[in-house]
Amino acid sequence: MPRNKHKKDEVNFDITPMVDVVFLLLIFFMVTAKMSPPVKVDVPPSKHGAGVDANKSVFVSILKTDTGSKYVCDDGDGAEVTIEEALEYIKAEVEKGKNQIIIKADRDVPYLPVSQLAKLITIENTKLFVAVRDFDSDK
Repeated sequence: MPRNKHKKDEVNFDITPMVDVVFLLLIFFMVTAKMSPPVKVDVPPSKHGAGVDANKSVFVSILKTDTGSKYVCDDGDGAEVTIEEALEYIKAEVEKGKNQIIIKADRDVPYLPVSQLAKLITIENTKLFVAVRDFDSDK
């Protein structure tokens, strides 16, 4: 006697709606997620360091202001300048024979203005130094 084979019903899942829901959730979380602010790095004061000759150095200071930061040439004694004017000042001083460039940044200045200026300085045969200090403590 022949056996009756029961055909099992195959279950087919349509996952297209599930993929749509996953993409909608992904888009939702990407749009509503808060980006974390940049990490504030507290730079400790240095205990040991090599000094530089001030007569062979070009100084550009970056000071903290209420609206952000400002560039000041000539060791913080000059007037506020743009980043382009600071570069022109640096190039003019290097042509006079100074081969060390020192960027002095106030401790509260974000790293972005310092890195922007440092990246734009592409003068051969010069050394770049970055100093961090509290300008208020010098007065």
